Amino acid sequence: GIFAEEDEMENLKAAMDEYEFGATAGGKRLAAAILKRMSTHLMLEEKKGIPDGGDVSVDFILPSKFAKGSEWEKQWPEEEQRVEWMNRIGNLALVSSRPRSRTARKTADSSWEQKCVDFKKEPWLLTRQLVELDGWDAAAVQDQQKDILSLTDLVWSFGEGSKQ
Repeated sequence: GIFAEEDEMENLKAAMDEYEFGATAGGKRLAAAILKRMSTHLMLEEKKGIPDGGDVSVDFILPSKFAKGSEWEKQWPEEEQRVEWMNRIGNLALVSSRPRSRTARKTADSSWEQKCVDFKKEPWLLTRQLVELDGWDAAAVQDQQKDILSLTDLVWSFGEGSKQ
């Protein structure tokens, strides 16, 4: 049928947990579609309006590159850990594509505080919720990853077999 069975859902979540969405352009588009669907689901549940169409993309929360001695380096001192989490869906934020994309690229390594200022302006609930966090370290990205994976059940499971 069109509804995911429990073992199929577990396989999907396991694959999503390991997949490096941020590593390729196609992966980023897929992550944007997944995060948009999840955010839309949450907004409908909260009876909030859904943003009009418009293109979306994803922003690396922990930037792929940042200056030596930056706040990011202090939060993420171990390169191995950065590499492990950099491209995971938990480190990607859904953002509206705006004409200011050149500026956005220049500020891709902006501080957590600056990212929060930008995320607060986003129409997408999953992205706006990030501003409630004190910072973005390994624990935060892992929690975000778990939250996104748990939404998979709500968004793509239906019927009596779905877990609420």
